[in-house]
Amino acid sequence: MSVEERRYRNKLASAKYRAKKQASMKTMTTKVSQLMTSNSTLQRELSKVKQENEVLRAMLSAQQQAPATPPKHYQPY
Repeated sequence: MSVEERRYRNKLASAKYRAKKQASMKTMTTKVSQLMTSNSTLQRELSKVKQENEVLRAMLSAQQQAPATPPKHYQPY
């Protein structure tokens, strides 16, 4: 095999490797972008649920602190 032929084959192999690596990087970049979007959405949902949880806890706490006696207009049978 001549030097020129080896250089040519090496050049083709390098080009193939670079193309494969670029495709891999593009796929990875797309996946990272999708995961970041998904993460952002989930973080917003988590924040909303935490706020709702705090409101419900406050309501429960207020309810437990309220007197358990019936109103004065209540008449049992």
